[in-house]
Amino acid sequence: MTAPAPLVSTTIAAHRGGAGLWLENSLTAFGKVIGLGVEFVETDVHLSLDGEPVIVHDPLLDRTTTGSGPVGARGWEDIKGLILKGTEAETLPHLRDVTDILEPSRVDLRLEIKVGHDQRRYAGIEDRVADLLASAGMLERTVITSFQWDILTDFRARAEPKGFIGLIKRDTCRQMGGVEETMRRLADRGLTELAVHESQLSEDAVAAAIFQGLRLGAYGAHDARQIDRVLTARASTFTTDRPDIAVAMRRDLAAQG
Repeated sequence: MTAPAPLVSTTIAAHRGGAGLWLENSLTAFGKVIGLGVEFVETDVHLSLDGEPVIVHDPLLDRTTTGSGPVGARGWEDIKGLILKGTEAETLPHLRDVTDILEPSRVDLRLEIKVGHDQRRYAGIEDRVADLLASAGMLERTVITSFQWDILTDFRARAEPKGFIGLIKRDTCRQMGGVEETMRRLADRGLTELAVHESQLSEDAVAAAIFQGLRLGAYGAHDARQIDRVLTARASTFTTDRPDIAVAMRRDLAAQG
């Protein structure tokens, strides 16, 4: 199957703010990456014990901060002063800190809603995130993503962000019968965009998605070889730790026609 021209140009999301350039999910990264030419900043959100949206990838604080234990077991006042490892004084961000940086810029937000250390959903996270994004003027500029598709459908019942992307792990995608079958299952839920690991993306899969009126993107494209594969396959969008390389390669491909 020959892939037709994509419905839109491939967009680039700086994964965790550009984790190959700056400390992941830090305000330094979010502030600097908006000048690189990406369309999205990608980050992760958990919920504190008292319902505050915390910007951190892991459900545990240990790897990236001076704190320890589950994010969801501690209140915001208790954790907001934790220092990010690798910095002298930079603290754990709140979602409001990220929206404050992005709102005056031209860069939109791609927000992955996480689950807790016990793999359970945070009670009320959809409402809390939707309300904060709306109050910050960022709801219509935010794409909500998750590996837990129920989170996406529940969020959609509450609010209308810029879009939704269902994420799928490599093994799960294989267990479902491959990318095209996974897309069908996603569409059955009323969702229209899927992101697979970059190793599972192909031009044929992108073409099949477009034929079905769906969009197919990727995650995990962090080096030049991976980025080239994703751009050549004409993915709808992808996340990368190296947005600088991705933007330059996309520009060069566009110049080649």
